[in-house]
Amino acid sequence: MIEISDKRLCTGCGACASICPHDAIALVLDEEGFWYPEVDRVLCVDCALCEKVCHMLTPQTDDPSFTGKVFAACLKDRDVLAEVSSGGAAWALTQETIRQGGVVYGAVQTGLFNTMHMRAEELKQAEAFRRSKYQESNMGTIYRRVKADLDAGRNVLFTGIGCQVAGLYVYLGKRPTGLITCDMVCHGIPSLRMFKEYIHALERAECEKAAGIVYRDKSLGWKYNQIAIYLENGRVIKEWCGSHPYHSSYLAGLISRPSCEGCRYQRLSRISDITLADFWKYQGKLCAENEESGISLVVCSTEAGRELLGRALSLLEAEHVPVEEAIRSSRHLTKPAPFHPLRNEFFAVSRIVGFMTSYRTYEISRRITAFLRRCKGKVHRSVKGTFRIGV
Repeated sequence: MIEISDKRLCTGCGACASICPHDAIALVLDEEGFWYPEVDRVLCVDCALCEKVCHMLTPQTDDPSFTGKVFAACLKDRDVLAEVSSGGAAWALTQETIRQGGVVYGAVQTGLFNTMHMRAEELKQAEAFRRSKYQESNMGTIYRRVKADLDAGRNVLFTGIGCQVAGLYVYLGKRPTGLITCDMVCHGIPSLRMFKEYIHALERAECEKAAGIVYRDKSLGWKYNQIAIYLENGRVIKEWCGSHPYHSSYLAGLISRPSCEGCRYQRLSRISDITLADFWKYQGKLCAENEESGISLVVCSTEAGRELLGRALSLLEAEHVPVEEAIRSSRHLTKPAPFHPLRNEFFAVSRIVGFMTSYRTYEISRRITAFLRRCKGKVHRSVKGTFRIGV
């Protein structure tokens, strides 16, 4: 029977729920707002399959030298490029997989507070996979469906984050020929509880219910992307991601899942066949027409990944780039996002005063600290200058 004694050792991938032959395990939200397995002791027969399938309990292999290839890419279709978060490489891979008769799995946000992995074998279904979702996906028992498709001889493209791909590999017990995995470089998994509290605070302030969200609105350009909240009365509230309470807390490492600290999968070589990210610092030939529309960083770690990208190139503009350029642009390609030193205190305080009050207190403290640091630097430079004049 799987028991979570240290939450840093559970990523919420759901492999244990998928493997359980008696459906004795379900994923439930904990007090911080993250998915964890909960065992029904009446149904459990102590077969220990859940422990054997846990990728966090599986020894990690040595990190081999990187032998893959790296590309900058963006969709040729400008209309669709406006509807995706980055350069749209994931959509090109999805289209090619479905065109070849394959099946695609990815994250779908079915409501403001409900994100889960789902299956698509038609492009219309797969459109829900587009755009970023800054929420943890409830994996449920989705690995069972992936296995069923593979057993039926279907080619599968599975897209998620590194720990979800790792869970799938251990659940399957191998890396079958028909499976292509694609992971997104992530900054960690943010708390659903904190997101709910943010939305509820916004609704109280606006006296209106929130109906939807776009996490990476490009109306002002890819590099100045905004979070857009759609209200039921038709109004849209947009704010730059860098100053948005929820998103900036996420970037600061204040609201991340415990297992994200020291993530095992933010490294080269990557765990997936293909890895995707925003190529923020790219300065190549695609910039002229696409710099404000979005450019994807595509890392092909395996031959299977390179073959799928090659078949999708009819839909993409692409350029081969050195891996060093990719590492400079995407720091979490090779190392995990750090936790904020006040992460645990932030969660503790928010349980008493709520997310928004905790965030405002943190932001005031951050600005005061930054101001004092600047003042200290100016005083230090002034004193050094005085001594030089005196000499």
